[in-house]
Amino acid sequence: MITGLSADQLREWSGRRGLIAPDVPACGKGTQARFSWQTLLLLRIAGALKTEIHVELEAYRDPFAVLREQLARLPFHALWDVALVIAGNASPMLRALGDIPLSSDEPLVIVGLRPHLDTIMRGFGIAEPVAQLPLFPAVGLR
Repeated sequence: MITGLSADQLREWSGRRGLIAPDVPACGKGTQARFSWQTLLLLRIAGALKTEIHVELEAYRDPFAVLREQLARLPFHALWDVALVIAGNASPMLRALGDIPLSSDEPLVIVGLRPHLDTIMRGFGIAEPVAQLPLFPAVGLR
């Protein structure tokens, strides 16, 4: 289970609710949507926020779009020691683990990316971080 989501959740979040869109949408019956590693990572993070701290994900639609743009500029292997930091109402930030401000006046949500990247790699049989991963069909993502 790469995304950690059921098939119904994946369809709902990437289709009906439009929370995190697939990179290549399914076009008609019998075709499958395709997801980049960045989108898989976003889906895993969304799942963790929902199940671990019960965040209402609709409020994060725009921040997820911002995060997707940030991830599009970075190679997979560059995120190994990086965390997603959400501070109050500010846009999410990607920060090196050693650069996270722990003395903040507002609440912080910190999501380490390594466990999610590990799961993505293991799910597709990749032994170590690589610079570029292909698009994956939805059938292998549950």
